[in-house]
Parts: sequence; structure tokens; C-alpha cells
Amino acid sequence: MVPYNLPSCVFTPEERAVLALTEAVTQIGVHGVPDGVYKEISRYFTPEQITQLVMAIVAINAWNRISITARTTPGSYQVGQAA
Repeated sequence: MVPYNLPSCVFTPEERAVLALTEAVTQIGVHGVPDGVYKEISRYFTPEQITQLVMAIVAINAWNRISITARTTPGSYQVGQAA
């Protein structure tokens, strides 16, 4: 179950399932990830792979929240600026 209509000519079914999982984890609500999203992702990935996907999603979300909190400007990093 994908929460929005993603064009099949752009994304594979597996990619659409990952995008749906990403959306569900990023905007997680009181009820967690919907059963339909988990059922769909389970069609393409093993439990271990789903765990790895969730950890990647969580890590990216954490870095995004740190960046937003620190008010960084996207694209402003210059190689070597921390040296």
C-alpha cells in the first residue's frame, strides 16, 4: 500500500515500497507504520533488510533534525572548512 500515487515508469515496485516506508517512518503517528506499508515492503525485502532500511531512514531523519535545529544552510559546506 503506497500512500500516494508514484509513477511506475519512474520507480520500481521495490523503490515505491521503500519510499512508502520512508514516508511512514518520517511522519510516524500514534499508530505507527500502517500494516499495508509493512505488508508491501515485506513483499520485496527480508526482515533483516527492512531493519537496515529503517535504520538508514532513522539516521537520515536524525541528521535532518540536527541540521534544522542548528539552522544550517543546505549546500553551504565547503570541503576542508572544518580543518
